[in-house]
Amino acid sequence: MNKESKQQSVVQRFAQPAAKLSSDSVLHQEIGQRLLDRLELIKLSPHKVLDLGCGDGLHAKALQQHYPAALLLAVDKLLPQATQASRRKLSWRKRLSSLVADAEQQPLADASIDLVYSNLMLHWLDRPLAVVNEMSRVLTPGGLVMFSCYGPDTLLELRETGIEFPEFVDMHDLGDDLVASGLGDPVMEMEKLTLKYTDSEQLLLDLAAAGLILPTQQEAFLTSRLVEQRNEFKLTIEVVYGHAWKPEKTQESGSFKGIEIKPA
Repeated sequence: MNKESKQQSVVQRFAQPAAKLSSDSVLHQEIGQRLLDRLELIKLSPHKVLDLGCGDGLHAKALQQHYPAALLLAVDKLLPQATQASRRKLSWRKRLSSLVADAEQQPLADASIDLVYSNLMLHWLDRPLAVVNEMSRVLTPGGLVMFSCYGPDTLLELRETGIEFPEFVDMHDLGDDLVASGLGDPVMEMEKLTLKYTDSEQLLLDLAAAGLILPTQQEAFLTSRLVEQRNEFKLTIEVVYGHAWKPEKTQESGSFKGIEIKPA
């Protein structure tokens, strides 16, 4: 699958009948919780929090509980997910505010968000740097971006069957993107999870819920030698975590900015 088709396939991946919303995805739940656990270790008191690529708002309530005084906004490119997120109650009197928008062109003012949280979204982008630039643009000085995404070794065992899956970005490239966008003190982590299954159909349901497999790929998997020869399946999921800060002050680059004219 080439780069141009990766982002275009998002609608198909998350609109397919077999795929449920993110709250039913084992991977979204587990990795999102691990991302929240990392956020717990960082001292931050944001006034405005953005859940970018929010899905159905699965982790919005946890974010609101962690930052009860903050205004929480959820953004997703897909209308069904954003609509579902808007129905999620953060408390008995407050619902999650959500909107439909492209992560590359967010309808938010410069320096208007103190924390950008993004769980399992960046790997679906054709141009991660464009979105990282947007994250940097909307962050206030001293603001934080924190994200998770899939790494290149995700579904390693299925790739070996010859089935084509999208290529996911390497964490070092994402680190470079953070620096290129003007964010500072980037921290990148990687871990590999191993999923074990004795039922190929359950495996497919979980992958479909996470948007990791299309119907045509499911058919190819069920007819592959991997299914014919095994009663147990192991899948590798490479998870990348990253965070970076918006500098309090923009550093001068030292580049030529024009001739300074002073009165005589």
